[in-house]
Amino acid sequence: MARTQPHPHNVEHPLELVSMDIMGPLHKNPQFSYVLTIHDIFSRMMWDQGLHHKAQAATEALYWVSKTHQLPQCQSTNMARKCDIKEIQVDQGELWTTSFRNLCSSSGIKIM
Repeated sequence: MARTQPHPHNVEHPLELVSMDIMGPLHKNPQFSYVLTIHDIFSRMMWDQGLHHKAQAATEALYWVSKTHQLPQCQSTNMARKCDIKEIQVDQGELWTTSFRNLCSSSGIKIM
């Protein structure tokens, strides 16, 4: 049986394509029941945020996008438009609230 090949991502800059997912429930961790994982496809950098409840994911994602989109250090260089988040891959779960979708839309971020 042939193995499915991953879809290639044609990204050229950091934060051009970011994926977000929620792991859990974590049964052996007394502090957090879930983890929001954020992955920059270009650099392969990962950010993880522990969550007490799954419903916190949208709030944490909102915070991350608002502080990360258009990083100040990128604005002062010739990479200004290259540091913007362009697309976010998420699953089709109900956790991605209207507030999260509205922030992405108003910031020019496409949700896939």
